[in-house]
Amino acid sequence: MSMAANGLEIRRGEAPLVVSFPHTGIDLPATLTPRLVSQWLARKDTDWYVERLYAMVLELGATTVRTAISRTVIDVNRDPSGVSLYPGQAATALCPTETFDGEALYRPGEAPPEAEILDRSIHTIVQQVESMQQMVNAFSEYARAPEMHVSRFSLNQLVTEVADLYRSQDGHAAIVLDLDERLSAIEADRGR
Repeated sequence: MSMAANGLEIRRGEAPLVVSFPHTGIDLPATLTPRLVSQWLARKDTDWYVERLYAMVLELGATTVRTAISRTVIDVNRDPSGVSLYPGQAATALCPTETFDGEALYRPGEAPPEAEILDRSIHTIVQQVESMQQMVNAFSEYARAPEMHVSRFSLNQLVTEVADLYRSQDGHAAIVLDLDERLSAIEADRGR
């Protein structure tokens, strides 16, 4: 497991599967809390314990990504343009100023101005892209071909072994080989 400075928690698994939990974080910066109506309200729209509900994905070898940051600070799963992900449903902004129920998150006059929203967005995006790049680099190890082990062997022997595999799967299969003993040995990786 690794925890980046930006609150992005990545638990790396062995399977080529990534599961994201973007709204489970509850962390609020100390500089922000005095501006909020209440810390509870700021955490009200959290997806409480979803990462625990889906803990079985760890047993499947999945990599999990979650942010520890409350979605009140920045909703890391929100379209920066403000377009609703679920048209017709209640929606909040990239840096919400109210809950899904329409309750104000900030004290009067304390909502973040556009410049602060832009700063939060850039700061979070840059840091989390760096963390995700590290994860992608780690995943690239999965895509690397295994090391080749080249040796000399008889092509006839290889063909015979493959035919035997098919015969072992279906005892009624009639596989007849007409091998040419004059073939010279080849150099290759038998495992490929």
